Amino acid sequence: MSLLALLTVGLLAVTRATARDAALQAGADAPPAWRDRLARRLAGDLAQSLSLAPAPGGLELQGWSDRDPVTLAPRHRPVRIVWRLGDDRLWREATTLARGAPGSTEAGVDRALAASGVAAFGFDRDAVLVRFTDPAVAPLQIPILRGGS
Repeated sequence: MSLLALLTVGLLAVTRATARDAALQAGADAPPAWRDRLARRLAGDLAQSLSLAPAPGGLELQGWSDRDPVTLAPRHRPVRIVWRLGDDRLWREATTLARGAPGSTEAGVDRALAASGVAAFGFDRDAVLVRFTDPAVAPLQIPILRGGS
């Protein structure tokens, strides 16, 4: 093999390794997919809510964001949703409300694990904040939208 062929092969190997390292670094900087799903679900619940109040370990929303627990298709029925933190896990509990009977329910509570590794969950008048136990995962800050905002 000629010296030129060896140099070409060596240059290709170095170029490929550099491109691979750049791709790995770009992937490491991207947020995990589960974080984006959590942000979309929480933002959707907030956007559909008519009221927001503190609940033990989290917050309670009431509105029209009832979804089928299997398909996640909207059902456009009144619902109470409680986001609650317990033992570094963030839970989402949705209870479909009976029409015309405040506080009563048609079915049981649909309780689902929204995320694990959650260090803190809270809200103020402007946003909901979720901090994670892994310092490499950036916190979520979801704005609370109000009518006319």
